[in-house]
Amino acid sequence: MGGERQLNSIGVIGTYPPRQCGIATFTQDLCQAMEKVFNPGRVLVVALDDDPDGYPYGDEVAFQIRDTRLQDYHLAANFLNINQLDAVVVQHEFGLFSGPAGADVLALVRNLTMPVITNFHTVLEEPNDEQRAVVKELGKLSARVLIMSRKARDMLTSIYNVPDQKIAFVPHGIHGVPFIDPNFYKDRFGVEGRDVILTFGLLSQNKGIEYMIRAMPRVVEEHPDAVYLVLGATHPHVLRHEGEAYRHQLQQMVRELGMEAHVVFHNRFVSLDELTQYIGAADIYITPYLSREQITSGTLAYAVGAGKAVVSTPYWYAEEVLSDGRGLLVPFRDSDALAAEVVRLLDREALRHSMRIRAYKYAREMVWENVAARHVEIARHVTEERVQRARPVFAQMETSRTLPQPDLRQLMSLTDDTGILQHAIYSIPHRKHGYTTDDNARALNAASLHWELLHDDVMTPYIDTYLAFLVDAFDSKTGRFHNIMSYDRRWLDHVGSEDAHGRALWGLGLATAHAPNRSILSLAVRLFHQALPVTEEFTSLRAIAFTVIGIQAYLKHFGGDSSARRVRRVLATKLLDHFNGNADEDWLWFEDKAVYANARLPHALLVAGRATADDAMSEAGLKALDWLLDAQTGENGCLSIIGNRGWLPRGGSPAPFDQQPIEAMGLVEACAEAYHLTRDDKWIEEARRCLDWFLGRNDLNVPLYDFETGGCCDGLMPDGANKNKGAESTLAWLISLLTLMQLTAARNLADTIVEATDFGDAEPTDAPASEDIG
Repeated sequence: MGGERQLNSIGVIGTYPPRQCGIATFTQDLCQAMEKVFNPGRVLVVALDDDPDGYPYGDEVAFQIRDTRLQDYHLAANFLNINQLDAVVVQHEFGLFSGPAGADVLALVRNLTMPVITNFHTVLEEPNDEQRAVVKELGKLSARVLIMSRKARDMLTSIYNVPDQKIAFVPHGIHGVPFIDPNFYKDRFGVEGRDVILTFGLLSQNKGIEYMIRAMPRVVEEHPDAVYLVLGATHPHVLRHEGEAYRHQLQQMVRELGMEAHVVFHNRFVSLDELTQYIGAADIYITPYLSREQITSGTLAYAVGAGKAVVSTPYWYAEEVLSDGRGLLVPFRDSDALAAEVVRLLDREALRHSMRIRAYKYAREMVWENVAARHVEIARHVTEERVQRARPVFAQMETSRTLPQPDLRQLMSLTDDTGILQHAIYSIPHRKHGYTTDDNARALNAASLHWELLHDDVMTPYIDTYLAFLVDAFDSKTGRFHNIMSYDRRWLDHVGSEDAHGRALWGLGLATAHAPNRSILSLAVRLFHQALPVTEEFTSLRAIAFTVIGIQAYLKHFGGDSSARRVRRVLATKLLDHFNGNADEDWLWFEDKAVYANARLPHALLVAGRATADDAMSEAGLKALDWLLDAQTGENGCLSIIGNRGWLPRGGSPAPFDQQPIEAMGLVEACAEAYHLTRDDKWIEEARRCLDWFLGRNDLNVPLYDFETGGCCDGLMPDGANKNKGAESTLAWLISLLTLMQLTAARNLADTIVEATDFGDAEPTDAPASEDIG
């Protein structure tokens, strides 16, 4: 019989205390309750760390995932498989996992051999493409999907195509506290004899606390002894990025309203026992949240479970839990309505008491022991189903085999407080040759891509440094960038090359698209605006291509910028004209010689063609890229880059050496763009072939990437690799790797993601005002 199956172990993946967040508390409460109802089975916790140093967990945490390291997700899957767990429960929230829309969780789930149960803490009614794809994929990979609100079922089936039979409703858990008179605990907090209104939870701006504070003068007018307690520390992520700005705004509001005696902040993360006492002391509980799209709320569940009279805004979870007279709903952002309902409840004790009783009775099924028992029951069912209908272990396609983790050591070694140095002797920075705008623009590209992919705060100061270099390089009198700077910070040229200018715009475009904060965004946009006008006069095809690619990156954020769109069209048309005027059946190229940065020319046409739905540009870009790859394929099938000792002339043969890493990088990025345009897996195979050039699949079977330092050799020469590991080559490897990581994620989501028809041309956004720099 299915109900008699014996389970031995269940894994739970989520955040976990002492990390401070609601899901960490949820995971701990669930695991502790499961330990009680699951005896003699064991519960094994895999904790997600947002701190590279981790947290001092208890013995129940068996494995830790550094949430920005993709390799850790694979290792966690191996660890769980080796431990032969019967089932794994994944706590899902987009912000917990790295990758686009938290897609790195898929790397873990795909490789698990046991049934997976996914508990969705957020279900979005209007997801973006990446969010929809991740949830769809999780729905496919999961044996069961758990929801804590019945409304979530309709959304999962209609928006994410999750089969209804996979979905199970399990309420948010609560602690089984007694139904008590609020006066029992009030003296412990110095509020005896007062009407206590409570909000608790980690503080952030979406909580809407300011609306209840604004309601307090009217409440106090009717009930002079009323006090509003705001309990909870500021959310750690908010504290890290914004400090206590929101709390200070609330405190200033209290002072301006003269409510110091009636609004009290308790800025700390309290224990369960103390939290229970605070809730017990409350006469009314308030959730004035601002977002309707909230499918669950642990704080509201706790308040209802304690039998509190509740006034709330009508977010989805509140509408469901507080229906049938279990609470009162008021419009969003309406202080007058909050005040009116709070006063009504304080005036009418009988109404308040009947509401409390209905809420308390409703919540009995939500007690943690019941919720834990339901989890164990579901785990038993899915293991029985697995025996009857086994799912094969996920087999990755060859192009998705495990990639090395991005290693920033050589990048960091080459970077000082001015920028990134050009050259190295072996891996040691060679200061004699100073810096270039070319390399600092590439470094800005790499840092921006790293931030976009991993959201690792370690990159923010590096983005600042490389952006500051470009600011200093820009000459407002000429509208151009310098390129060469000595180690003592003197510009050694009057004006830089067109290529350097184009690379700088590319870096600024990516910084705009992926800026980690408003300051970086504002500065990148301002400099981009100043540097763009001169590009219409450029004659270098590479500079034109760099600029087109940079414009498209910029348009990901400011898609409505008509000036940038016009320049993109003008420059891309120049490239297309060169191709059409020079190419023939045997020579599908823009010039009579293929020289350096070759892949950037078709890359730019693919970018522009995809963005503007110009089939002629897209077709030309694909033809040229196909031709270029064919021209650089050796007899053994590996990438054989056109050497810089002669290049590839029309009607001739490619020079075999020296082969430059930056050319492989260009091919990886161009192939990635070709995949995004066509969704043809051929381009992923080609991108991986180009990345493999760094790892030794080249004409000499010599690896150029150095795992020991994180650097990349400066080129492939007739007698082997150039052992120096300067900025250009190290950045070429890093950008290639980051690009292929993104491409792999895109491929893994390809079955479900629908490509946005306007590509990167986002809805118009107000850009920061342009100001002169120079």
